[in-house]
Amino acid sequence: MTSEKTDTQRQSILEISYSCPICDSEKIKPFAESFWRGDRPLLDMLEIDYVPSSWSHCQGCNHVFLNPRLSTQIEQRLYGEESIYRRYSIGERTEMGYLAELDPTILDSGVVHSSHLSRLERIKVNLDTSIETFVDFGSGFGSAHSAVKSMGWNYLGIERDPWCIKHGRAFGRVILEEYPRSTPLDHEGAGLIYSSQVFEHIKHPNEVMPQIISMLKPEGYFFIDVPTHSFQLTKFNTMGRGGLICMNWGHYHSYTAESLQTLLNKWGFSVVDLWLSNGDLNALSKRGLQKIITGSEKGIKKYSTKKEKTKFYILRRYLMPLREFYILLRSAIYRLLPKPIKRKVKRLLCR
Repeated sequence: MTSEKTDTQRQSILEISYSCPICDSEKIKPFAESFWRGDRPLLDMLEIDYVPSSWSHCQGCNHVFLNPRLSTQIEQRLYGEESIYRRYSIGERTEMGYLAELDPTILDSGVVHSSHLSRLERIKVNLDTSIETFVDFGSGFGSAHSAVKSMGWNYLGIERDPWCIKHGRAFGRVILEEYPRSTPLDHEGAGLIYSSQVFEHIKHPNEVMPQIISMLKPEGYFFIDVPTHSFQLTKFNTMGRGGLICMNWGHYHSYTAESLQTLLNKWGFSVVDLWLSNGDLNALSKRGLQKIITGSEKGIKKYSTKKEKTKFYILRRYLMPLREFYILLRSAIYRLLPKPIKRKVKRLLCR
């Protein structure tokens, strides 16, 4: 009876994908196991015992994505009006304390957000046109605002979360639910759309790209930065007995240079600049260009520092193969265990 209840619960909280969410290829294979561990209070709030999942790898575009993924029902409870994840994240802190931790610039309007500023400075070098309005897609409460204003651009945030919109506006930031025009003929569109740490949270990226295109000028620029799996060992996950332990709820994707370019090229964008910084993959693309940067991660020529380049090489050349061997060995041993012991092991790992 307990086993049947567990199977029913698993089906209600997880969705299985049989194709790549980027290139739609059905040539996918298991990449690594993933367990949510150390978030027992959050699981209790969701009334879930544990979340068994894994990372899959697409052999077509080299994309890595969570599969199975959280179901729409659980996703709504986590991030919708009930907002369980936000209540869990804030904890005993005040909302202002939580906001200040995410964006220190809200406490001092004279401070510029350094991470956003460094990206914008590099973006500006590659632009061949002037930018009037800067559109921040998935802006949250507008943490990029101070950096954008320092560049002399007008800031406009696009965000669907009412909580973020309310707090962003409270700090004088212009944040709307959708781009302000009734028809495509009313406005030519934005010259630059910026999306930072957003697309890893979007379950189906191809469903969002038409919205990006509708807001952008015919030859406008689109910037995106996302986590890349080559740095998961040091930034987003830690190795444990259960495999890769997911430390960031809501991350459905771990992009590679190849998969990110596949997504952009698929929708008519050509990559102008591609670089790694602080464990994230950054891409500036433009609509209508013929020149396309091709190749996988080893084709990336630009790094923020020599140290970054060395760390990337070591991870890709040595640690990734070792991790994959460890996962295969552990999985082979795990398959030999009786089912009752397997269930006990899973529950033990996810406490």
